[in-house]
Amino acid sequence: MNLNENEVLLKAVLKVTDLLNVSQDDLTTILGIDFRLICNSELDPKSESGKRALILIRIFKSLDALNGNDIRLNQHFMKNFNLIK
Repeated sequence: MNLNENEVLLKAVLKVTDLLNVSQDDLTTILGIDFRLICNSELDPKSESGKRALILIRIFKSLDALNGNDIRLNQHFMKNFNLIK
């Protein structure tokens, strides 16, 4: 099976949202498009939604590295309001 970069990005963002326990409504807000429109399709990395998806993946990778692969801490970070002081 040969996947193109659009399919790979969609699969990656779906995996990240699953690991971070991000809801479909939150994903719609993050990507700026209705998640149901792309669910069985592709996500172009050059589109605005694709760029946002890439940022979400980078956030996950950074959180995962900082938290020592602790999924619970990653989910906690994503679900709670974070204050910068």
